[in-house]
Amino acid sequence: MPNPSSPRSLRARLGLAHAADPLALEAATVGTRTAFDDLPGRVVTIAGLHGGAGATTLALTLANAATSGTTPPLVMDLAGPAAGGLAILAGTASTEPPMTLAALRSQAGAVGRLETPIAKTDSGVAIIGTPPRADTMLDHYAAGALSRIGERARNGGTPEQIAELVESVAQTHLAKLLPGADDTTDQLAGLLEQVRQRFGLVVVDLGMAIEPDVSAAVLHADLHLWVCSTAPASRARAQHLLATHQHHPGCKQLLVVWDDGTSQQPTRQQFVELSGTRGLPIVQMPHHGPTAEGIGAMVLQTLTGLAVICDAVPRA
Repeated sequence: MPNPSSPRSLRARLGLAHAADPLALEAATVGTRTAFDDLPGRVVTIAGLHGGAGATTLALTLANAATSGTTPPLVMDLAGPAAGGLAILAGTASTEPPMTLAALRSQAGAVGRLETPIAKTDSGVAIIGTPPRADTMLDHYAAGALSRIGERARNGGTPEQIAELVESVAQTHLAKLLPGADDTTDQLAGLLEQVRQRFGLVVVDLGMAIEPDVSAAVLHADLHLWVCSTAPASRARAQHLLATHQHHPGCKQLLVVWDDGTSQQPTRQQFVELSGTRGLPIVQMPHHGPTAEGIGAMVLQTLTGLAVICDAVPRA
């Protein structure tokens, strides 16, 4: 049985970023899970390579595996208030919207101070995230923008004038919604530093890999996980996106492949091809789906690779 307190061999294997073959990881047991007791904590970012890839499920599974520590784990929803999958799967929600980068920009004094109320699951995982919301900041800005465009059209504006107004409105309001690169980095760094001091493990659910929040968030991560499934369409999408996506995290990366239980298992060569896109180590995990007993029972079923993922994060 692997010893989580002595993960050198595992880390050495994971460190082979350009290994020819993906890793074949043995099943872990409850006793091998690493306890995240050290503060400041470690940050793991997770991004799905397509919608429904299982990033949120993995975020909760990983956090639940760390609840045995003396410092609690936190899962933060940066997929955006329109998504809300974290709160739904966790069965609880914070009383304020998720800390999207747009919300960080609008929240005075967000840097260095965590003001959003935090919820907690029955298993002890802290949650920052709310159910899906339609009334996002974009909706409020869009209402005013549409009003101005409609008024110009009613007053006999030419197509050229309306197009010019649309472009101007879009630039103005997107500037309000999306901070500049430096602002984004500073705000997110302040937030993550704050939660590092309070939680042993911080798991950031980024939603889909193509979202703009991904690049900023992983700059401050200890480990970044890409997620897809064994389904042929999922693997094809993952291979394409990993080959074309311009984002290259500076931290350690892994590709987590959920076994959907319905597709034919990929051949060794197919795994090599998938890994070879970036030379990423691969963790294959069985996915039994939500059960009647809830997320806690699913964690007990979803063991393969959890200890290895935990051990992959270097200690300070």
